[in-house]
Parts: sequence; structure tokens; C-alpha cells
Amino acid sequence: IMSCNIASVLGYGTPVYPQVADLFSKKQSSDAANESAPAMETEYVSNSPTELCSQLKLNQAFQAIRLTFQTLFVLLRYSNFPNAIPGIHISLAFLWRVSFHRSVMESLEATVPWQAVAGFLNSLFSHNTVFSRIQDEKFPIGEYETAPQLPEDFLIRGQVWSQFYYPNNFFKDTSGYGISIDEMDSEEVVRRHRCLWLGVQIAKVS
Repeated sequence: IMSCNIASVLGYGTPVYPQVADLFSKKQSSDAANESAPAMETEYVSNSPTELCSQLKLNQAFQAIRLTFQTLFVLLRYSNFPNAIPGIHISLAFLWRVSFHRSVMESLEATVPWQAVAGFLNSLFSHNTVFSRIQDEKFPIGEYETAPQLPEDFLIRGQVWSQFYYPNNFFKDTSGYGISIDEMDSEEVVRRHRCLWLGVQIAKVS
């Protein structure tokens, strides 16, 4: 669900998508002041057909953003259910990438349920939380210097915004990455550390 919602936020299949893809092909905006992002305010109304069409597109973009983060809010409310966590992980990964592009984040941040996100992240800490993993700049790896794949990684993998999220060769078996969840790190533990790591990285950039 979250992967599809994020696709709508970025305008997949619309004329603006190539511009979005070009933006996310760079890890970080070199000149944030020169970035262009769609405005979210739609108070101005014009009788010009061209401008009315433009206003409609802005309204559609706003509705996509609102739907995406209202869905995230619902997932956060039910985060005690394991099936909700992968969607939250996808959302945090997206917000981490967006945080490198100031104008895009400014268009989204007012609709992000930050308080609920913070509450969720705080709930993840447990006796087996490895703080060195979540505080490191590098992608969190497992007990045996590996980064196990999670099921949602294969949804995130092909998205334009996911560039720079995974280590090189993460999806290649011969690299030492991309192995099955090892017996020391359950899927739940791996996902928890990923979410906490993303929370720390978002806070650092923001």
C-alpha cells in the first residue's frame, strides 16, 4: 500500500515524473535554493482553462500526499500488529531519501505525523537493541557483517527514490549481502534496527 501511495506522491505516469526521477538520481541537492517542487497551496482560483487545469493538478498532488501520510498514521496506530511494520519501514525509507532534498521535504513535512512516528520509534527499543547499529552512518548490518534482506526490500528496490538506500551489491548473493535472515537476527529484529537507524538518519539530516 505505502509503495503505491508514494508512487502517487511522486507522480508516476504523469508529465512531471521525469523531473522527479532526475531529482532523486542525485543523492543530495547541490543547491537547495534552486530546487523546484510543486506548491501545496491551492487557494488561488482562476477562470483560465490552463490555470484551472494547473490548479487541479496541484489539488491532486496534495490529495496524494495527504492520503499517503494519513495511511502512515493508521499504520502507526496499529504498529503492535507485525503486518503494519513493513509499511512503516517503507515510509521511513522514503522520508530519509526526501530529507536530502529540502524543497521536497518542505512540501511534505506538514502532513507527516511526526509525533506518531517518534512514539513508534521509541516503542522499538528493547533489551536487544544494538545502539552501535542505529547510530552508525552506514546501513545497519547483522551479527555476521551481513545485511539480511527483508520482504519489503524487493518492493523498495525498483523505486526511483530508493537509490542510495542499500549498500552496493546488497541484492547479489555472491557479495556477502542479501542472504537469508540469519538465526541470530530474526526478521523482526532486523526490521526494528532498520526503522531505528532511519529515524536517527532523518533526525541528523533535518
